[in-house]
Amino acid sequence: MKRHGFLYATFAIFLLGLIGMTIVLQTTADMQDRSTTNIRIDELYFFAESVNDDIERATSIIGRRALVAATNGVVENESGLDDSAYRISEAFYNGTVDGNTSQLMTDSTFEDWIVSMEQQATGEDYDVNISTAIDEISVTPENRFALSFAVNHSFAIEDTAISTGFDEGYTMATNMVSIEGVDDALLVLKTGGRRYNQYRECSNTGASITTSGTDAEYNYTSDGTERTWASGDAFRYTGSSIPDVSEKDEQVLVTADLCNYAVDELDQFAGVVSEEPTDGTNVCGSGEEIDAYIGGIDDRTEIMNGTRLVMDQQDVWHQYIPQMIEDRCYFADPTGPSFLDRLNGSMGGSPEGIGSLLDVPDLPPDQQESNTSAVDHVYFDPESDAGQTHEIKGVSNHQEWFVLDQTHIEQWNITDLRY
Repeated sequence: MKRHGFLYATFAIFLLGLIGMTIVLQTTADMQDRSTTNIRIDELYFFAESVNDDIERATSIIGRRALVAATNGVVENESGLDDSAYRISEAFYNGTVDGNTSQLMTDSTFEDWIVSMEQQATGEDYDVNISTAIDEISVTPENRFALSFAVNHSFAIEDTAISTGFDEGYTMATNMVSIEGVDDALLVLKTGGRRYNQYRECSNTGASITTSGTDAEYNYTSDGTERTWASGDAFRYTGSSIPDVSEKDEQVLVTADLCNYAVDELDQFAGVVSEEPTDGTNVCGSGEEIDAYIGGIDDRTEIMNGTRLVMDQQDVWHQYIPQMIEDRCYFADPTGPSFLDRLNGSMGGSPEGIGSLLDVPDLPPDQQESNTSAVDHVYFDPESDAGQTHEIKGVSNHQEWFVLDQTHIEQWNITDLRY
């Protein structure tokens, strides 16, 4: 009897142990399954996030290529686009401009990016669905020198191994794309493809008074006419002896005290600007007059060395127009066409309008006009109502072809510099 009881007890303990082990193993398996599922859900989430991040990067890269593709379309067809914003969207989406394939967009369109994302997802056992259309892509001015690309798209992703996913519905991906470095389609059109220029924003525009003196003197010019202004490139110098520099008559000496130098040395320059004043008709007590002089300025270091200066009465102006011409840069101009307008071949004004100053002698000979404003959209528009043209101090006396229209003279507040 005792033996039977012992066997029964042993069997019961074994059975309970087996049940307990089964429960433990099952629990462990369940925990492992849940852990694997959680890991895949996390990985799925991070993959979805990477797609959302990459779409903004892709929008910037593809958008830039689409700008160039649209510009190339203008150059190749020698005519403006019918709707530049839509044609850029078209190039962005499927690589065509007005139905014509752009080689620049080969394997570089938004459709190509979608395919690439779907292929990456397949390798992870994900099923990705990204959908948009040309009409869902918006291209608008962000500012004068950049466009905003907005892509309205749907995005859904599923991990087929665990039947779990996300469906974000329609969301908007946006990014700003600069136009700097892209060719100006309007210049290409108006010169028949003989001149090109790339967009670059001007660092300064027009001219501005940088300092004023307490005294000024302007002698008569060599032909006997009275003058009240002079101009030249700033030459800052305070040494004891003026060095032998070339073309002094094209430079304005900027110094601490003009009394450190002889009057005949000073008169070799186009003009003299000094911190210390003197009597311009009796320079430093020498009994001699000076040809062009402003004295008593506050700080000569405010004047940038090498910059074109205009000495007008007691005011010293920084004249930026020569640098604008040399740099072939673009400036804000509400009377001019925007980037999108220029792609269309339009020259009307726009809130996002821009303009540039032409180097007229650099244009094809048959397009070089006299007495026509150097502002590009005014120059090429025979019906422009920008007003009468004027010569500008510090520019036209160095570059005789240069004149500027009244509209831009007022826009830059340089009426005092016209003549």
